[in-house]
Amino acid sequence: MKISFHKVKITPNQPAYLCGYEGRNQLCSEVLDDLYASCLKIIEKNEVYVLYSLDLLSLDPELLEQMKRRIVKHGVNYDHILISTTCTHSAPETMVNGIFDDPNHGASPGYREFLVNQMEAAWLGCGEGVEVEVSYAVQKIDGCYGNRNGMELPCDKDVSCIRFDYLKKPIYMIVNIGCYPTVLGSENVKISADLFGAIRDSMRELYQVEVFMMNGAQGNVSNRLYRKSRDEQELQRMNEGICSQLSDLHFKPIEKSGICVKDISYKVDNQKSLIELAKKRDRIIQLMNNADEKEKASLKFGLNYLEMNQRQMKAPYEIISTRLLSIGNLYLVMVGAAMFTQFSIQIKAAFPEHKVLIWGLTDANAGYIVAEDEYGDNFESMLTKFPKGEGEKYAEYIINQLKEFIRDKEKQR
Repeated sequence: MKISFHKVKITPNQPAYLCGYEGRNQLCSEVLDDLYASCLKIIEKNEVYVLYSLDLLSLDPELLEQMKRRIVKHGVNYDHILISTTCTHSAPETMVNGIFDDPNHGASPGYREFLVNQMEAAWLGCGEGVEVEVSYAVQKIDGCYGNRNGMELPCDKDVSCIRFDYLKKPIYMIVNIGCYPTVLGSENVKISADLFGAIRDSMRELYQVEVFMMNGAQGNVSNRLYRKSRDEQELQRMNEGICSQLSDLHFKPIEKSGICVKDISYKVDNQKSLIELAKKRDRIIQLMNNADEKEKASLKFGLNYLEMNQRQMKAPYEIISTRLLSIGNLYLVMVGAAMFTQFSIQIKAAFPEHKVLIWGLTDANAGYIVAEDEYGDNFESMLTKFPKGEGEKYAEYIINQLKEFIRDKEKQR
């Protein structure tokens, strides 16, 4: 197995609207820290696989397609190109009309084309790669983040790290964390990769490797109940709290038995979803009638987002992009949505003999996949496109598909 890595800056070179929080209507140009597109190229038996991690909130299907088609021109199989975002809320808008469907606050002119060009530059910078050994470590993180709907609620706090060594020396590392990287709040007007950018810099210094950040099942996980403020000093405090617990990882070798990718995308009936959205819309309006001004602003945001979902759901089915990727006996479940942490716990528990990771926000973002026991008046439930109980069906589907994937792979040995 050969690996190569390259990253390029995707910090905008002109003022931009920041994406993620409603109400930031000013153009921003000050940079707290640079944004990057990281590219990890894996070559196995003359097959090339390309993994991307971008310091952005999300990508729309049209932009995602442009990026993939640009890399396909270099002879890469379309199905072997995997693109994700870290979900920072302090990066520029990438959608033409913005995430809130407002044409006055969308992507800056030329930024989408710039991103496509930089994705290609990251690929071209990778080179031929070197033969590597692969190892794996897991560390539970305490006191820094958790289920944002209640500290007592379930949360997968495992950080998984995949290390690639060349001539017995570590050169690259994947860091997988299932958590929103949002320390900086809506009042922040500086461009930043936020918590994942800080972790990447610290881990690179700790282990003297290039780091590829990979979000997990972060749908209801953040530092909301753990942070003391939402400023730059708190960003550093949270980063130090996490990385201090990652400073002495114990890596174990991963069995190298080839790489496989399988598409197992999942369909949800939009008619059922639209009925649920109509009920939620009525519920939000009811709650707004008895809310204070701060609560009203939050509910208004939810209502706007819900109505945008209603307008966009024109097809009979919503597709949740889902793929499986194996690297030896390590299995990545790539989910094109913000999956709740309960499902990460459930999926991992179904495979005690294997190493399984969730890679969220990959190749799409279909929104929140909410656990039934947290379905209610919370933010995620109001915004999800999917009916109550759909998340449980989806998780079981993934488990069954992954069992079949593992069986098929073991037969081929």
